[in-house]
Amino acid sequence: MRQEFVRGKRRYILSLDVDLFEACVINRHWYGETSRRHGRRQELFTDLELAKTRYTVVQAYLLKRGYQLPL
Repeated sequence: MRQEFVRGKRRYILSLDVDLFEACVINRHWYGETSRRHGRRQELFTDLELAKTRYTVVQAYLLKRGYQLPL
């Protein structure tokens, strides 16, 4: 599952994946279109339901902070 969020010239990519060892991984990557400012965070979970819950929490946080889904 992967989503991209936009706020002005800022971008945020949020993805939920399952790796080879069946661990759930939430990858978060943020960057600016015209600047070199960027960052990355990775969270590991053993339970898929807990990972989905965390994914929805991060989605809600981004929407609250003014990010929107691209058209």
